[in-house]
Amino acid sequence: MTRRHSVRTFSIAAFVAALMLSVGGAAQTSTTTKGDTKPVQKQPVPAATTKTKVLIVPFSPRMYMSEIDMSINRETSMNYRQIREGFRVGLNKAIAQEFRKTCTVVSLLDDTVKMKKDLDYVYEVTSCSYDPVGTATKQQAAPKKDTSKNPPKTATGVKKGQLAVETNDQEKFMNTLILSPNLLTYFKKKYGADYIVFVNELDLKNELGEDPYNMSGSDDYRRSASAHYTVVATATGKRIAAGKAKSFFSAKTNKPQKIIDGQFSSISKTIFEKFEAGRKL
Repeated sequence: MTRRHSVRTFSIAAFVAALMLSVGGAAQTSTTTKGDTKPVQKQPVPAATTKTKVLIVPFSPRMYMSEIDMSINRETSMNYRQIREGFRVGLNKAIAQEFRKTCTVVSLLDDTVKMKKDLDYVYEVTSCSYDPVGTATKQQAAPKKDTSKNPPKTATGVKKGQLAVETNDQEKFMNTLILSPNLLTYFKKKYGADYIVFVNELDLKNELGEDPYNMSGSDDYRRSASAHYTVVATATGKRIAAGKAKSFFSAKTNKPQKIIDGQFSSISKTIFEKFEAGRKL
């Protein structure tokens, strides 16, 4: 064997040995790395959650009771209809904003053209009952016939030549009575509503105390904004919350937007809190 042939053989052998060593080392490194690396764990996919859906029914325009419109008109030049609609829309938006903290909200004022028929339908098949606040969530019941032999004593009459009227100082509110059993089913199917918030009435009053006609001409007194409401579960027809939410403000406040931002926001918070408490019962 020549020296040249010997050198070539050695070079090939050295190359093959180096290649095998490299492959072996890489395999060993790969095995070690694989052994030291923890397997990737799949993160559990969170279950889909469905928000409670609430439908808000605004108060009927005829259920707007205000003693402050003249003062608002003097300061803003808004007419009666503009003032009423401004408060109606403003209260509706304030309630919707509060409920959106935990719920999906639909209002029958969201699209006044498409929803007008539904709003008219609600007003047609509901009525109002002036009920004590303490019995706010008591369920509707058919009137019972009085079968007693002795008729109940009347609250009014003539005593000693004077007309006597029994007074009742218990606070009351305007409650919703549902006259059609199809109403809740209809809104459950069309809007997917779990609850309906009926805004029954809005009162804006001057709290004048012993001077109800403000004969003194004072402007240093309070006013109150009160929203009467009823919340009903569409699946069961149960009233889960009902009553009157009230907030006070100064008689010097005559701009509707300021009342909406302040008092209506407070009122909406009260209604929402009553709703949250009622549906947990």
